[in-house]
Amino acid sequence: MPNLDIQFIGTGTFVPEKERACSSTLLTFEDKQILVDIGTGSLRRLVEADINPLELDFLFITHFHPDHIGDLVNWLFVVALDENPHRIGPVLLGPVGLKQFLKAQALAYGDWLSHLLGRIEVRELETEKTAFSGWTVTRKYVQHTDNSLGFRFDFRGNTVAFSGDSGYCPALVELCRDADLAILECAYPDGRPTQNHLTPGDVIRIARQANPRQLAINHIYPDTRPGNPVAIIRAALDIPVEEVQDLQHLYLETFAKV
Repeated sequence: MPNLDIQFIGTGTFVPEKERACSSTLLTFEDKQILVDIGTGSLRRLVEADINPLELDFLFITHFHPDHIGDLVNWLFVVALDENPHRIGPVLLGPVGLKQFLKAQALAYGDWLSHLLGRIEVRELETEKTAFSGWTVTRKYVQHTDNSLGFRFDFRGNTVAFSGDSGYCPALVELCRDADLAILECAYPDGRPTQNHLTPGDVIRIARQANPRQLAINHIYPDTRPGNPVAIIRAALDIPVEEVQDLQHLYLETFAKV
């Protein structure tokens, strides 16, 4: 088993698709399970992947749109009703404003959520870099909402960057610089005016400036896919590029150009 396993739990958008849940990616590093976003459909996909949602160690949130946090309250309800008194609770991390967002959810959902928030760890990522045991995460504000984050995870020699939802911006280039893998959205086709999502041309520009070793493309709107944005990106770059699917595993050392 490789040191770092990446599994794409949900690769879709807010537009419902039969084959795709909303955004969610699982990083398994040594004995830690780290989930990035928990969009609608993520819990079911985790179960399909034989992952116990109660055994997640960390959940990182990029931003507060439903296609990235739609299953958050469902997951917290599962955690709240866990009957194992010895299980260590998860750590929930996200942008400044996360605590206030969760307090607002507790007003809607009631005492069970208020009580849970009093006993699990919730961290707002106020500093750019946070260190854990054997790995670090760097966060930067990207071009989407006022508090949207992109992430860069460094795992003892393996580096994975996440755009979350973002338009082209210098912060995203820095997150992706020399990464072993950059996981980028590509919501829109070239020619559609946008500042808050990426197009194939934006992805190509980022890759040329940041020089990641390989790209995984997700979060493609259904009406963008017929234009084959991944083929456009692949044709312009000399690195492996893949449109990833729900439940797909990716081991960095075996990533192949297809």
